[in-house]
Amino acid sequence: MGGNSASRTRRFVSNVRVEEYVPGEKAQVKSYLMIYRNRTNDIHHDIISGERRDEFACVNGEWKLLKRFFIIDQTTINTRNLAIFV
Repeated sequence: MGGNSASRTRRFVSNVRVEEYVPGEKAQVKSYLMIYRNRTNDIHHDIISGERRDEFACVNGEWKLLKRFFIIDQTTINTRNLAIFV
């Protein structure tokens, strides 16, 4: 059960802080992220939490994500796989 079924994922973003901001050019943002994931019929679920550090640049008047660094709170991740965009 739940072998190849698609996972359901929720991302909760909180404590968003702008660390550096140059109007119309770039921004560096920190936030906390909690990911909850489970599969259709599987009773197991994953909870992964950590801090995101994002770098944005303004390109032709639109903000684009340049870099994302995710620092996981857990020292050991107890999940079967991790193939999601944080």
